[in-house]
This record gives sequence, C-alpha cells and structure tokens, in this order.
Amino acid sequence: MYLKEKIKFVLYFVVYYFVLLVFGLYVVGPFLMDLQYRLLDLIFKDISTQLVFVAHCSGIISIVTYLSVVLALLTINKRVIFKKIVTSVLLLLLYNLFRLSVIVWVAKKSIEQANTTHVVSWFLVFGLLILLILKDFKKIKI
Repeated sequence: MYLKEKIKFVLYFVVYYFVLLVFGLYVVGPFLMDLQYRLLDLIFKDISTQLVFVAHCSGIISIVTYLSVVLALLTINKRVIFKKIVTSVLLLLLYNLFRLSVIVWVAKKSIEQANTTHVVSWFLVFGLLILLILKDFKKIKI
C-alpha cells in the first residue's frame, strides 16, 4: 500500500470500528451474550454466581475489529472474499464460546484462576484475530 492508501485505511478503520463497536455493544452484544449464557447454562447446569457476563464477553469486540479491517480494506479498493469473512466471523464466535466454556469450567474450581484464564484467553483472541487477518488478506501488501 502507498502512504495515501495507508492513511485512508487507518481513518476508515477508526470510523468503522467506532460505529460497529457502538452498534455491537448496544444492539448485537446483549443478544449474543444472552444466547451464549443460556447455552453455557445448559452445558454446565449451574453457572457460578461469581461470574458476570456482559456484552463485551460475547466476542463482539474481536468481530468488530475483524469487520473494521475488512471494511477499511474494501474502501481502498482491495478485493475481499465474502466466504472468508463469514468463515472467520464464525470461527471467532466458536472460539469465544469455547473460551467462555473454559472460563466457567475453571471458575467452578477457583475464581482466582478463572480471572487469570480470562486474561490469557484474551491474548489468545488477539493472536487468533491477527492470524485470521494475515491468512484472509495475505495477498495484500501492507
């Protein structure tokens, strides 16, 4: 990418990220978190009352980040494959459900360890996000 394209990409990314984040946290996030909470409650029968689930737990942040990159790339005329986008978003959702399951499982044994697991799992989300972006857009020269 040329400098002008990089600047345009960053500006569009910030705008898309803000708009999608507000929409995600206040519209999609609560619904998604409720759905995931109900599923976890079915799996674990009795979710610890020491755990607090909020919209941020739903995986919406990683999905918003990924989609903001995709949309910003589209604005600088980079080709994006729809199938890769859908696959990556579904993978992020599935990973997040797995992440929450592990946290709930650990919390049943120790709430302190659950806090550590929560932090470590966020670093893994960040790594997965970077891998998906690099994999899905490896032909784009940044």
